[in-house]
Amino acid sequence: MLRHLAPLVLVGALATCLMLPALSQEGPPTTLGPWTTRQVTPDTLEVGLRATTLRVLDEVPEVPIPTSRLRFVGPVKLGALLETCLLGSLYVVDLNGNGRLDQLPVHHKGQTLRIDQMAVDPLGESLDGPQRPFRADGELRRSMLDPDAPEFTVLFYQPDPPVMGLDLQWRGYRPSAERCPNPSLHVIVFEPCEDVMGPDDLPDDPTFRLELDGNPAQHVTFTWEPWIFEKMGRSPQWLRSRQVFLPLPNRPGQAEISFRVITSDQTRQVGMVAQVNYALQPGERLRGPAQVVLLRDAPAQP
Repeated sequence: MLRHLAPLVLVGALATCLMLPALSQEGPPTTLGPWTTRQVTPDTLEVGLRATTLRVLDEVPEVPIPTSRLRFVGPVKLGALLETCLLGSLYVVDLNGNGRLDQLPVHHKGQTLRIDQMAVDPLGESLDGPQRPFRADGELRRSMLDPDAPEFTVLFYQPDPPVMGLDLQWRGYRPSAERCPNPSLHVIVFEPCEDVMGPDDLPDDPTFRLELDGNPAQHVTFTWEPWIFEKMGRSPQWLRSRQVFLPLPNRPGQAEISFRVITSDQTRQVGMVAQVNYALQPGERLRGPAQVVLLRDAPAQP
């Protein structure tokens, strides 16, 4: 596996899949200006980004953004989830709690999605489309196939071709949703990492630090998105990231965002995804175009 090429492939593929407009007839109400990077010290990168709000967004106060310690996005093959290799990730999990590893049938008919005969409630219908993380009663759309099994959230299920996004519980980390001010800038700084093989096996946190004014809460997430790499004819790879959500003006205006990435001797490649999340109706999540860049690309150690 050419792991040293994976981050470069990721940047190109993410740019293709994320540079998509949110579903609004008037177009996204925000734009992201050009980003800048500056090498402050040999181990410190300063990143700058400008966000512009074009229209008033004060009627809906917040936008919910799904978060999780573990995230999977990949094809559903042969109409089932394989517990010995969840969505092609090599992750092994007893998702239905029956004490053995088997295949869980996935059926989609009309508006109903079933996993192992249990109806589940996806947040959305496509990778980049609208999402509604909460039910009408205010509860997060989480599912559990058995009391002894982990909780999960189906981020989306699109049937043709069958692709699913899944947030999965890991130990005490349940799938959740951050209630962020509307609009908010979602910043993801990522690097490749070793494979995540199962519930008792999780790599160390990212080898870099993320420093921002005000010290906003940061989410560490491990993600598997093999379809990105397969479209490019490359082998997939796990990623680990630090993510933050930063409030933006809800009336026409600009915000200058800056942060620092503090690398270590172990840090090789580092990339960034920056994307605005917003809502036009209560409870929904829409996404504007994203900027995806490679911040650092150092050769891997032999």
